[in-house]
Amino acid sequence: MGAGWAFCPTERQLTDLYLHRKINDVPLPGDTGSFIHVADVYSAEPEKLVERLHRAPGTGKGDVHKMPVWYFFSPVRYVGGRKTNARGEPGRKSRTIKGAAGTGKHWHSEKGERPVKGGSDYGGHEQYFSYKVKNPSSGKDERGGWIMWEYSISPDHGGGDLVLCKIYPRQFQIPSSTPTRERHRPAATPRILRRARRGDSRTNTQCSWKALSPT
Repeated sequence: MGAGWAFCPTERQLTDLYLHRKINDVPLPGDTGSFIHVADVYSAEPEKLVERLHRAPGTGKGDVHKMPVWYFFSPVRYVGGRKTNARGEPGRKSRTIKGAAGTGKHWHSEKGERPVKGGSDYGGHEQYFSYKVKNPSSGKDERGGWIMWEYSISPDHGGGDLVLCKIYPRQFQIPSSTPTRERHRPAATPRILRRARRGDSRTNTQCSWKALSPT
């Protein structure tokens, strides 16, 4: 999309279109690969993670999503590196920031895993997290100012080792080193967009974009 458009996919599109394609080595639509990054979201603090990376086009401005948003395909990390326990049950996932042992820096689950809105053909689920840091004085965990939604699909459809994460700050402050130039696909005409909206949102990539209101 050209200038004036924002990338705002639905939860179902994130699981059934983008994540499912990535897991099955199917090319992503358009140039979404330029801003859906591949990185371990637990490898660094969120403010460090997003440094020098392009945010999703159209986010951080306008009325669609006032906060800047970053998307990541991230590997799933398990405690002790074990995907299953001795009983063959799914292992416990590690949410601690790498190298931050003892600091309390981690992604805390605020809600349990739940099916994505609108249903999913691939067992798509979402889970909501907040970034927390231990206060050295009180020893209590405090909110670190970042939010993450984690999207996954069922192991029956290839899921389990890779997730798609949507990360954004609670307050509108973009790291100074983050690029502001955004790369886009050629703009679509309103007629094309209207026709796309009538199509199947699971596979129609035009439906992942919304027009920004004039300022």
